[in-house]
Amino acid sequence: MGSCNLFFITLAAFAAAGVSGHGFMSKPFCRGCEKASFRVDDLKSPNVGGQICRGEPAGKVTTVGRQVTLGLTIMAPHVGPCDVYILRPDLSDANIAKPVTSKSDCAAPGKVGPMTVNIPGNVSGRRVLRWKWQGCQVTPCELYENCADINIGGGGNPADK
Repeated sequence: MGSCNLFFITLAAFAAAGVSGHGFMSKPFCRGCEKASFRVDDLKSPNVGGQICRGEPAGKVTTVGRQVTLGLTIMAPHVGPCDVYILRPDLSDANIAKPVTSKSDCAAPGKVGPMTVNIPGNVSGRRVLRWKWQGCQVTPCELYENCADINIGGGGNPADK
């Protein structure tokens, strides 16, 4: 490898270290995940606008079973809880939904790993899986959020259950 190539690789590594973002849900495929290769900061920065699902439009639908393993891509681990919600496709229940699972310090140093979500038996069809992480390295905590469009059980579209 030439010294010029090594210089640019080193420069890129230092530039990446200064990125403002901290992490995102990478599995199942999240709304906006297609940006990961060219605008990853949109996914892994705090959700300062406060829009549900970061305001991202519906995307690729992933068929899941009764148990879903979330993959987390965390670049800057911080203490703070994670909550997962299962929402209607139109997000109309986002402000009243209760978490289906929660985990303390899900993205803390040394604790980052997959997160398993059990889907309640009375929920099926098209839904939105919403992952929220509060990075509490600062006060107030920073909110990170991603959503994935899912089809539970591979059924049709009964989103009213």
